Amino acid sequence: MPRYQEHQNKIWKWDFKPEGDRSGTRKGWRLYAYVPDPKAPEPIPATAFLCYDKSDAPGGDHVKFLHGILKKFLSETIAITVTEDRFRRQLNGHGETVSLCYECCEIVAISAEFADIEIAEGTHQCAIGEIAASGT
Repeated sequence: MPRYQEHQNKIWKWDFKPEGDRSGTRKGWRLYAYVPDPKAPEPIPATAFLCYDKSDAPGGDHVKFLHGILKKFLSETIAITVTEDRFRRQLNGHGETVSLCYECCEIVAISAEFADIEIAEGTHQCAIGEIAASGT
């Protein structure tokens, strides 16, 4: 869908002929599916969102029609989950990122390297959790 870059390579279509269809030369049905990750390992998951007899194909701007159907499909079927951040990141005056834990209010890491910040956050044990576990 060239006009809708967010869906580029994520809309796949197949033409097929249902069993018993007497169409001689061309397949009479069209199926569209949404593929969230076209580069996923095979078998690539695809979810059908539109199927119709080609004789009943919508007229007009077909890409705009597809985008409208896909937008409705995604809004009804894709659940957006929001996770609360555990760490606050901000830059200091030296161009380094400071990571602060929201739970224990301790500085987790100060580094100019993003990978160092992620490692420190991934291995961080809150002091509050340790105090509660020790019973003091």
